[in-house]
Amino acid sequence: MKSKILLATALFGCVLGAGAQNYTMKVQTKDKGLQIIKASDIEKVTFEPANGDVETIGAKRMATYLKRLPIAKGLARDNGSALISGRGEPVNLGTETSNKVPGEDINGFPGYRITKTTKYKLTTGYNEIALFNPTADILYPGCVLKGNTIANGTYAAITDAQTGPVTFSISLAPENMQDASRCTRTYPNIRMSDYQKAMADWANISFHDCANILIEDIHKVDNEKEFAFKFGFGVKSPIVDVAGNLGLNFNKRKHHLIARIIQKGPSVTVDFPRSGTLLESVPKDLLDDYQPVYVSSINYGRMLFICLDTDAKETDAKQALEFAIKKIKNSGVTVDVNEEMKYKNVMSCSDMKITILGGSKQFQSLVANADLEAVKTFLSTDIPFNQLYPVSMQLRFVSDNAVACVQPADQITCSETVFVKDFKRLVVRLRVTDIEADGGKGAPINSHAIVRGTLGIKDSKSGKEQTLWNAGKDSPLYYGQGKRSFNLQEVAKFTFLHNAEEEDLQDMLEDNYIEFVPHLTNEKIAFRGVYEHQIKVPLDEVVRRFENDEPLVLQLSTGNEKWINIYIKPELRGTNKLGKQK
Repeated sequence: MKSKILLATALFGCVLGAGAQNYTMKVQTKDKGLQIIKASDIEKVTFEPANGDVETIGAKRMATYLKRLPIAKGLARDNGSALISGRGEPVNLGTETSNKVPGEDINGFPGYRITKTTKYKLTTGYNEIALFNPTADILYPGCVLKGNTIANGTYAAITDAQTGPVTFSISLAPENMQDASRCTRTYPNIRMSDYQKAMADWANISFHDCANILIEDIHKVDNEKEFAFKFGFGVKSPIVDVAGNLGLNFNKRKHHLIARIIQKGPSVTVDFPRSGTLLESVPKDLLDDYQPVYVSSINYGRMLFICLDTDAKETDAKQALEFAIKKIKNSGVTVDVNEEMKYKNVMSCSDMKITILGGSKQFQSLVANADLEAVKTFLSTDIPFNQLYPVSMQLRFVSDNAVACVQPADQITCSETVFVKDFKRLVVRLRVTDIEADGGKGAPINSHAIVRGTLGIKDSKSGKEQTLWNAGKDSPLYYGQGKRSFNLQEVAKFTFLHNAEEEDLQDMLEDNYIEFVPHLTNEKIAFRGVYEHQIKVPLDEVVRRFENDEPLVLQLSTGNEKWINIYIKPELRGTNKLGKQK
């Protein structure tokens, strides 16, 4: 049939060349019958495969054909430069701010709403793709992916592609050398099910411990796109859900910081093909006219995220996270006692959530309670291979096995609408509502404190002390018996003035504070020293507690590793009406 088509084409070409105006073309079809076409009206005749017959690229011309295809946007060949894994760090190109729209927030503070639009540009790419909650069916060695689906995070596999024999191995040494041959596998035209069989077999092998590489980074993020950029995940990837998976709330606090610790362990790596390319055949149309890539290695380990939603200063929050990481790593940390207390206060006044990927459910439940000691135990405990998590993968081009460097996007725009407080006068009222005795774990039954004295308070402006609470002759406070509530009328009142021409409102809230001055004793113990450790609380923290309907809590020692908690309710009012400061 093929020879007949070629012969007919050749004869027809001769006819056209001889004098097309004297000839016609007769075509007999089943559905339309005989059709007659003037030769002079025919511009070109081609014979192509019928619909449904797609051209397939075979092994012999695979490398040549693929090298002619362009590389998809967002990918590049690794040129050997020092690329840092997972750090496509963006550069801020500038922020544009919309006009101010006056109004009030839900707490009655006056101010205005603005929309901030920030543009970012990536300075570099990265030669490993960090994995967060990836599409599982592409995570196997030798999986061939469409090149134009990497930068957008969809990672579409070319399922109809035929690969040659794919050999991969795990970088772990078995304790019994008879198991060495089981550490390398070869599968023709590999699929996910083949890799799962290998993984199941490896889970039954006893391996020597392998060296772990610890990678850590801390970033401030304002939205999910920034998270994807700064941690090296797919930029437009539907897999990244920071709020849902990590517990960040971008609408609640001013600053959002994420610390990531990666404990990198063993890897599974694909051998280069002995000849040709990894692909033996592929339908041409499935390539989308871009060079495909394949998963060449998968790194396993454990990944830990510590997320902090906070209203503290950004520098203080970052230092607190760095301190927490050092504690977790058990590295030598020499920190002043006051600094350590400051870091702990930042974390206690913030919303912190810890998420781990990898490890047993028991460890995950412990770490979920934001217990740093549990995190330390988690990272120091060896876990079996079947509990390790894929933390990153590397891609190579099918055409020549060069490492594919991912450059997710040249530029991205992030927009957010925020409410900015703006007032000239802030009135602060504080009142004690509850007191509670806490003896910690194992406090003896009927153990109690007899609190006497007063709790003073002053502000950073005048320094004049007021009495907030007088313990009087209240009955004993029994440890572990819950709160004792008061209906006290004593209210401490302070007024702070803000001059917008001299100082930014946020600076004013951070620089000013109220200070609690306890003159309290515990009459129950022999040594009745007066507790006079003064406690400063910045105004921005007082504002945050008011907005979240949370009390300020003073924790005062009563001796013998016991303490009392005093709960203070803040009431605030911001106004643009000036008044005298009291």
